[in-house]
Amino acid sequence: MLFKQIWQNIREQWFGVILIAPSVAIAISALGEIGVLQGLEWLALDQIVRLRPQAPTDERITLVTIDESDIRLAQQWPISDQLMAQMIYNLAAKQPRVIGIDIFRDTSVEPGRAALTRAFQENPNVIGIEQVLNDPIPPPFVLAELDQVAASDLLLDRDGKIRRGYLSVNQQPSLGARLADMYLESGESETERKSPSQNQEIFPPLAAGDRGYVNPLSDIQGHQILINYRGGIETFDRISFQEVIENQVPEELIRDRLVLVGTTASSVNDVYVTPYSSRFLQSFQRVSGVVIHGTIASQIISHVVDGRPILRPINTLTFHFWIIFWATTGAIAAKVLAIYRSPISRTFIITALGSVILFGISFSGTLLGFLVPISIPWLALVTTNILTANYESRKRLKQINQELAIANEKLAKYSRNLEQEVGDRTQELSITLKDLQVAQMSLIQAEKMAALGQMVAGIAHEINNPINYISGNVGHAKEYVNELLGIIDLFTEKYADADIEKHLEEIDLDYLRYDFYKLLESIAKGAHRVEDIVLSLRTFSHLDESELKQTDLIKDLESILLVLVSSRISNRKDHLIITLEKDLNQLPLVECYPAKINQVVLGLLENAVDAVEENLRENNIEKGKITVKAQNLNNQEIVIQVIDNGIGIPENLVSKIFDPFFTTKPVGKGTGMGLAIAHSVVIEQHHGSLKYEKSEEGLTQFTIVLPIVHCLYPTSLNSVK
Repeated sequence: MLFKQIWQNIREQWFGVILIAPSVAIAISALGEIGVLQGLEWLALDQIVRLRPQAPTDERITLVTIDESDIRLAQQWPISDQLMAQMIYNLAAKQPRVIGIDIFRDTSVEPGRAALTRAFQENPNVIGIEQVLNDPIPPPFVLAELDQVAASDLLLDRDGKIRRGYLSVNQQPSLGARLADMYLESGESETERKSPSQNQEIFPPLAAGDRGYVNPLSDIQGHQILINYRGGIETFDRISFQEVIENQVPEELIRDRLVLVGTTASSVNDVYVTPYSSRFLQSFQRVSGVVIHGTIASQIISHVVDGRPILRPINTLTFHFWIIFWATTGAIAAKVLAIYRSPISRTFIITALGSVILFGISFSGTLLGFLVPISIPWLALVTTNILTANYESRKRLKQINQELAIANEKLAKYSRNLEQEVGDRTQELSITLKDLQVAQMSLIQAEKMAALGQMVAGIAHEINNPINYISGNVGHAKEYVNELLGIIDLFTEKYADADIEKHLEEIDLDYLRYDFYKLLESIAKGAHRVEDIVLSLRTFSHLDESELKQTDLIKDLESILLVLVSSRISNRKDHLIITLEKDLNQLPLVECYPAKINQVVLGLLENAVDAVEENLRENNIEKGKITVKAQNLNNQEIVIQVIDNGIGIPENLVSKIFDPFFTTKPVGKGTGMGLAIAHSVVIEQHHGSLKYEKSEEGLTQFTIVLPIVHCLYPTSLNSVK
């Protein structure tokens, strides 16, 4: 009887806690089990990682970075074998412990193949890379024979960030692990050279049951660990590729260090997102792959030498217990404080106090090497707190306000109706506002297009009317001349007169008869040519086709060439001879902005004419030549080439030709924006390529490569190497 009474009291007083805490814990554990809350946990853990004290610069590691200025120095990417070999020799001369090259070298890049092979063979502490997973990329052949190869594969989580790293994949050590092992082995005794990175007792691999980070349903492949970031690239000493090539590096930055070579150039796109990429009140920053490999190597060395902790997730049992604990804590706290505080202040106090405690535990855990989940237990705490507070509030209201139940029901019903009416009215107003905005934009666009259409129609009308008048009257003029000349012939035959015959001989009537017909034919041809030019101008301008569409670029190129011949090549007053050749193969319809592509091609042709004119004047060349080619490259891209024998571009200026406001033309003739705009149109708006080359014959060649199918949103290249 006593037990029954005690149970009855517990049910009446603690029923809400007994019901809510386990239910919430089970629901949130289930969500965590299937990975629904993984992204929320990542965000919280990333913030905690960023708030940790910045680790000091690891003076055992030096990064040799290749940025855009270094690529311009090398004048190509990938850099040549000759420069690569020179870099290795310059580094090796300063006696580093190990050199890692985070650059794929599956093919030779002349010149210097033999020199690079010797450099690899003469330096056994040089490690190259290969990609093992996801479209494997082989290592350099020489390094593969020498077993001086490591895997460069990186792990991206579902949100695109790198929080894990490989120590080995498919029995191949990762780059960071291989470099760290060689660094440690070169400084330890013979008995201790056992590749510590591959020792799973020292570096326990992530398993499918590890919680707080890894979804138990995710694929765990290879030997993976959580990366314990020191910070960003600023946590390592850096030297540039140019400094190494010019041998201007202080010896203390190389001697007895782990040297890692890689690119930080944005054009190579070897950049990734890490927990440090997004910081409060700071711009979004990506980290180069070479920094991530360096971080993994630093983590291994620091753990083995300095005892710096590695990050480890908690197991499944601890994870579920952690959720149950905080769910129960939130429910009990809400129950205990129910009689002292209002629901809002009670919820705020419990949430704030629990958040501080959870954050402190999780933050301390990361310093000690444990990833303690924070967002999922915090969600359990807040949910049980709110639900329990709501339950207790409803319970108290039910006890106190039973007599007001009917009035409250009416008020609730009225409130629901009012909310529905307000919602319906708000939805109507929202729809009306959207309709007005659409109508406004439509009117503005219609006015623009109408004005543009009227201007084009007016110009066409003003030009075509006199041309049609000329074309239409040439035939009549021929008939009238025939009749007049027939009358003259008849008159001279019937009424021969010496003075008339003498006058006809003076004016050379036969020549006038012949030349006048030729004159009429020239007028007719000129009128037809003007009509063709007007049609070509309309085709070239695409005034009514400013949107993305499938375009016959061959037709556009023909129109551009007709405009160019008419304006710059034919009937030149300076008697310079310029020939225009074309080799236009059949192209498929290309999805592009036709007016902008026409602007780019015409700009390149205008530059070609200017360069040819300058070459003819300065070097007394008899004939200039411009060639335009178009071809289907691989049923995925088309190529347009403009080739000329003009004055050319000096080698020291080639790297600047696509810079805004840079020009090689005289002052007042060029703005320096033509090639910059062309580069922007082709690269940024069409996701193609525009490059300059100089042929062996000394000809200047600009090549445009355009995808046949336009990509409005380019795919992310932040994938594994």
